[in-house]
Amino acid sequence: MNDYTLKHLSVALRIKPFMLIGELMQRNAFYSINQSIPAEHAAFLCRKHGDEFLAQFFERQQSIEEDHYWDRAREALNATQTQKQ
Repeated sequence: MNDYTLKHLSVALRIKPFMLIGELMQRNAFYSINQSIPAEHAAFLCRKHGDEFLAQFFERQQSIEEDHYWDRAREALNATQTQKQ
């Protein structure tokens, strides 16, 4: 997960934080103003408010996070297989 909070995002988009929180709640995603949010939700909010540049940034962040997840999963699997031998 990234270190971007709804507060940071609201400043970047020039939108009140409670509006962003409301939009996420409509998608059954619940976050507080100071809580980090997933790149997927940040990209959604940016795109919805017309900031394509930021949306693409968060989509790249999400891709990087997913790559790191799979790298860690492969390492854990390899470690488990090595221990069995």
